[in-house]
Amino acid sequence: MSTQTYEHLGPYRMVRKIGEGGMGVAHLGLDAAGREVAIKVLHPHVAADLKARDRLFREVETMRRVRSSYVAEVLDAELSGARPYVVTRFAPGRTLEDTVLSGGRCRRTRSSGWRRGCARRWWTSTRPA
Repeated sequence: MSTQTYEHLGPYRMVRKIGEGGMGVAHLGLDAAGREVAIKVLHPHVAADLKARDRLFREVETMRRVRSSYVAEVLDAELSGARPYVVTRFAPGRTLEDTVLSGGRCRRTRSSGWRRGCARRWWTSTRPA
């Protein structure tokens, strides 16, 4: 029998920390059905900044319009509570940091096709139907 306790955020159980940046902390989590999700929780000092919350709201709305196998789909977001968070599909694999540390920075030829593809997908997703 496991004695480990898990923190919950809304209907999600946070399993472990998988990353951290200037805006917040990313966690591997589980939804109510036991599916793996990624949960991005804003740092308290960022959550207290109304401009940062507004920026996050715009980011989430933009991400919801993008349909691509290269972008994690937004599944849920709670942006108005005391502890704002965004839930996306979990994409297992190496982090960008691990990739750069092990293989060096992306060369222009390797990354330019990726940038063009992202720009094309963004343009397609934001044009009126």
